[in-house]
Amino acid sequence: MLNAQRDLTDFGKGFYVTPNLEQAVKWSYVKAQNPQVNSTILGLLGIKKNEYLGHPETKIPALLTFNINMNRLLLLNGLIFPMPYDPLWHQYKNHWMDFVQNSRISVKHPFDFVYGPVGGRHNDTYFQVRPSKLKEQLSLNTVKAIQCLSDFKLTTLEPKIKTHHNLIYGNYAKRNSNTKSEVDHHFLIEVRNELIRISQQSYRYANDLVNKSWIVDQIREQESILWHETPAYWAFFTLYENNKLWYKDYESYLIRRN
Repeated sequence: MLNAQRDLTDFGKGFYVTPNLEQAVKWSYVKAQNPQVNSTILGLLGIKKNEYLGHPETKIPALLTFNINMNRLLLLNGLIFPMPYDPLWHQYKNHWMDFVQNSRISVKHPFDFVYGPVGGRHNDTYFQVRPSKLKEQLSLNTVKAIQCLSDFKLTTLEPKIKTHHNLIYGNYAKRNSNTKSEVDHHFLIEVRNELIRISQQSYRYANDLVNKSWIVDQIREQESILWHETPAYWAFFTLYENNKLWYKDYESYLIRRN
């Protein structure tokens, strides 16, 4: 399981869970639209990439729930950061920031588990992070930590009805009868610029791809959960969507770029 996880994440390669139900449900819907998975898992399951990406059940949102033995977990070598609303946060803020920034450039750590806030909105680079005020995460970074989970359950969720883009662009695109839409939201602009770097396509082509993308619908939320991924992540999503498995290409791109 651990070998199939992403490398450049807030608390390093691990299996991530959260006690925040609302956060988990929201992320389930995001993952349903972007069902990327490590090819190692498909190999173990005997499923071909095209079969997985094209299967209708792949995009059904699902919530995974577990019981966790906290007494057993706390006997392991762990690191616990307070949340930003905790009075002790100011003592840990810089340590949290350094830890996340190092993890996002694949610096390894010795902990079995790490708990703390999710890395939030980043301004100029994915590796300069802000803590989310309410979104929390627990990374299980070793087999010993994962073994503290039990009673696995899978619950499928109802897919959301897709809204037609032309009805919801609102303030995020400048439109008139003579020109094509121009993305106008700062995060979408970053996605478009990354798309140009990745694909070497024209400004207009990248702009139109972003405008047609699923992320335009989602970015309307002020604290969008999409912001916890880099603009480059959503540029890869916009370019390839579910036509290929692109996680490894994405992380290789981040390492080269930073």
